Amino acid sequence: MLCTCLLAELPPRQPLVFRKDGTFKIVQLADLHFTNEVGKCKDTPVEFDCKGDDSTIATIERLLDHEKPDLVVFGGDNIDGNGAVTDARAATFKFAEPVIKRKIPWVAVFGNHDDENDLTREELFEVIRRMPFSLNERGPLELPGTGNFALQVFSNATLEAHALTIYFLDSHGLATKDTYDSIDQEQLNWLQETSANYAQSGKGTQKPNALAFFHTPIWEYHGAEDKSVPKLGDQRETISSPRKKKNLSVLDAFVKAGDIKATGCGHDHVNDYCIEQKGIQLCYSGGLGIGGYGAAHLGWPRRARVWEINRFGEGIVTWKRLDDGALTLHHYQTLL
Repeated sequence: MLCTCLLAELPPRQPLVFRKDGTFKIVQLADLHFTNEVGKCKDTPVEFDCKGDDSTIATIERLLDHEKPDLVVFGGDNIDGNGAVTDARAATFKFAEPVIKRKIPWVAVFGNHDDENDLTREELFEVIRRMPFSLNERGPLELPGTGNFALQVFSNATLEAHALTIYFLDSHGLATKDTYDSIDQEQLNWLQETSANYAQSGKGTQKPNALAFFHTPIWEYHGAEDKSVPKLGDQRETISSPRKKKNLSVLDAFVKAGDIKATGCGHDHVNDYCIEQKGIQLCYSGGLGIGGYGAAHLGWPRRARVWEINRFGEGIVTWKRLDDGALTLHHYQTLL
């Protein structure tokens, strides 16, 4: 049964603000693969008492209560696809409910599976936009995709200093039967224009640092295949990015914008590494949902990534929490 908090009058939208100690924490939850029914248990150990989606919900609730984030980012494939969900609205309520009950601001980006059921991307966006504590924005209508937008985080409640930018991009779905679509040039042009406009809104004339979240990894995540490139975390499956395009480099556009210091993606459930490419940290979250494939049966628990921005936007650290009963802190890393 859905809690009444999902159906109540929407609370006023509050601006995002750093804590008094200069920190701002984000929990990234990727590849939950929720359904509107009990849900499946994929790739779980025999001894694990799996209850489908309820097991994922229990992990999310423990994680939120432990980390107490200022923002939650649902990283795409939030609900299952391929027609497995008969009521996408109910499945959306299910994944968002633990966050809403705790009155935590949240954003959901779309993956390649979210709109493969009874609702289109636009219809799903309207469901999400109207939910309590959702910060989702449609973004410019002329851009490809749904949900290309930026959020500002301010240094204090007076909203005088914009100290951090968080970009959200629609990475689309399949371009053909066996290839993934790419973030488009129009989206990147918008991001660069938005970034340029923020140059005067930060500390003096300094452009605030930024993060970018999207579902499908960009091509440069393949840098992990080069053994000379340092990485913290695992690559346990093929990097399922769009094919490299001769005249389009998403990473080069991020570099040109000048403010993005790190990116967070999902999609490949059993990749969870960070690598640095052209001065930007490219990070996977790792899949959390029991309903999506995993490697728990091989001793690799599901996981979620935590981001802590400190020094009022000047520093970034990250770590993962494992779904191992103890929420073990894994791979603490200073990115900036």
